[in-house]
Amino acid sequence: MRWPACAGLAICVIGSVFAAEDLQEAVKAYQSGRLAEAKAMFEQSAAKDPKNQIVQNYLRQIATKQAGQLLMKKKIDAIIVSKVDLRDSSAREAFDFIFQLLNRNAPQGFHPNMVWAVPENSSKKITLSLDNAPGCAVLEYAAQLSGLKVSYEEFAVRISAE
Repeated sequence: MRWPACAGLAICVIGSVFAAEDLQEAVKAYQSGRLAEAKAMFEQSAAKDPKNQIVQNYLRQIATKQAGQLLMKKKIDAIIVSKVDLRDSSAREAFDFIFQLLNRNAPQGFHPNMVWAVPENSSKKITLSLDNAPGCAVLEYAAQLSGLKVSYEEFAVRISAE
């Protein structure tokens, strides 16, 4: 049986629509910072179409961002905070103080930045006491106590609601 010439075209068009929808979802994941999810989606697209330059460009951008995130985390973790003693501090006050300590103890030329992406109604008080702790541990403990999330980005540490 012979298929009409347009049948193959219809299948190709439908396949392209699905591929375009998958690509849109991958771009949305990338734009919202869900890099691991976006990478997995782009890798699936690349497996289907290895010469797709858009997909290859996103994969390169993701690799660059992930390398920057890892570097930021390593730099923060290398900072040893000699003493943190917070009593009934708001989350904002606690993180402001922690970043002052990180900047004070950071190697010359490195000044960690904080992006505060927490709703204003966050009013949980925390108490935290640590001695000689790596910077990442201090941030993670403060985040756990305040119900927040720490994300290491290329140029800053983002503090956000979970």
